[in-house]
Amino acid sequence: GLAKVDVKKEKVVEQWRPRQHEFLGEVAFCPRTSGVGEDNGYLVGYLLNGKAKSSELVFFDAKAINSGPISRTKLNYMVNFSLHGTFVPGFTPEMTSEVVSAFQNL
Repeated sequence: GLAKVDVKKEKVVEQWRPRQHEFLGEVAFCPRTSGVGEDNGYLVGYLLNGKAKSSELVFFDAKAINSGPISRTKLNYMVNFSLHGTFVPGFTPEMTSEVVSAFQNL
């Protein structure tokens, strides 16, 4: 699942749990181009469905994790948990049709 933790208060303030047989990998934070706040952006990750042996690219609004993914895009292949992500300001990844489609669903 996914949790937002207030480290000063040492407590979970929001959380989301996937459906049975779904497992969320590491998420990356992608800031919005406007606005302020440490959670003003999106969390992007891969969701593995172990039963269906399939994966989805999922997007969360970082301000509303409890609401679950705001977009779920099925991939044509399964992504294992060995994938790790890093946000690099100014870096633009290759915009495959699947990535473009996922962003259009936001």
